[in-house]
Amino acid sequence: MTTKAAATDEAAYDVRAGDGHRTRFLPPTGAPPPATHRAAAAKPVPRTLLSLPPEVIVLVFGWLDARSLARVAASCSVLYRDQPRPMNTVEEALRERASARGHTSPGPLPEGVTSRATHLAWLEHRREEAWMPVAACSKGAFFAADGGRLMGYVTSHHELPPTMARTPTLLPSMAGIHIRGVSSGLGFSAAVSAAGHVYTWGSGTTGRLGHGDDQGSLLPKQVRAMTEHQVLSVAAGTFHCLAVTERCEVFSWGWNRKGQCGHEGAGHTQLLPRRIEALMGVRARSASAGGAHSLVVTEDGALYSFGYGGQGQLGHGSHEDVCSPKRVDELRHVRIATAAAGGTFSLALAGDDTVFSWGCNAHGRLGLGRSGGAETSPQRIEALREVRAVAAAEDTGCAVTATGELYTWGNGYHGRLGHGDDAEQHVPKRVEALRDEWVVAVSSSNWHTTAVSRDGGVFGWFGWGAHALLGADSNARPRRYAQIVCLQQP
Repeated sequence: MTTKAAATDEAAYDVRAGDGHRTRFLPPTGAPPPATHRAAAAKPVPRTLLSLPPEVIVLVFGWLDARSLARVAASCSVLYRDQPRPMNTVEEALRERASARGHTSPGPLPEGVTSRATHLAWLEHRREEAWMPVAACSKGAFFAADGGRLMGYVTSHHELPPTMARTPTLLPSMAGIHIRGVSSGLGFSAAVSAAGHVYTWGSGTTGRLGHGDDQGSLLPKQVRAMTEHQVLSVAAGTFHCLAVTERCEVFSWGWNRKGQCGHEGAGHTQLLPRRIEALMGVRARSASAGGAHSLVVTEDGALYSFGYGGQGQLGHGSHEDVCSPKRVDELRHVRIATAAAGGTFSLALAGDDTVFSWGCNAHGRLGLGRSGGAETSPQRIEALREVRAVAAAEDTGCAVTATGELYTWGNGYHGRLGHGDDAEQHVPKRVEALRDEWVVAVSSSNWHTTAVSRDGGVFGWFGWGAHALLGADSNARPRRYAQIVCLQQP
């Protein structure tokens, strides 16, 4: 005879949830388990991501990086089935994150692209890659400060009014505009907003500001000719400027004397931005403007160069000028991630994190362990490994590694390399003064170098602006600007 307690024990049962926990159900004494409970006991119900409300899934996806979301969008077709919502959850997450960062929604999908979610993930990754919060100019620097505020200081009145010199100052005309990238050339600068608009200021000779004339502007002024194009990045050279759009097009303006703007008919001045027609068949990833030459890296890792080649800086194995973009054949079998154009030399960072250099080697600016002469074809810098970013000035080179180390080489005049002396460095040398900092970005000009650490700290050395802000010994070693916190990497 079954006792009351025994009946209760027989009636009790467990259900294992999807997370491995067991739940014990105790029905009323003497009552058999309900049919629904028996079904649950027989067939556990797993908890899955798709069982969550779409709003919760969007929040979860918001924590994933762009590449992970792209993989989800490409592989999880179930996210697209029976969706009563106007867009799938991956796309929603990407759009919400872009809106929070101040980005505008992209236009129609590029030709050949069928997934909007995948395209948005790609675009987010490219925007993060184009992030550049600091630009060293000849006598100061400009910053995309915390919150995307454009700040700057110079000791030359050619670039800012006297009231803004010597102290990092918010540029009043840019209040409310979120800046995510800056670049400086000779006497002029450019910035890109989160909305994809370009602003330029400084000297306007040779049409380098892109406003349709050769007039200068003391304060940033939007380049109206680029209003219809969402710009990803901008690069300021000595007398010309390049811009890469989110649709992978390249525009240029300024002095085209040596063909550095990439348009046929070298020698003229390009007063307004004009698309480089010779690159219409490729998808550009980034661009860099040097003294009188330009570099463009494509989505498939090809490198194109054009402009003045008198020092071999184009990498085509000769000293000839090239007025139309031409692929650097010596690097055809190397996938290039980004490139930097100096005064008369060039650097290229490969996808395997190695670095190549070519052009004029005065002061050892190529980092090859020797000084003098010129290299007309790319040479690998054996001293550099695991590099994530490169920068070039008139006669100095910089590299940031995957572990946040900063290396500099070339002309050490007045301590511009940050090693505490004036010596030339023919091989890349680590900046020991920043050993305790994790460097994420660097910018160098003829007279001034700035670096940004992972926590947004800004360090400067040499240059008239650094001298004024940091003290008389500023040319010896890098010191931190107490007044500035840079926009941190997305």
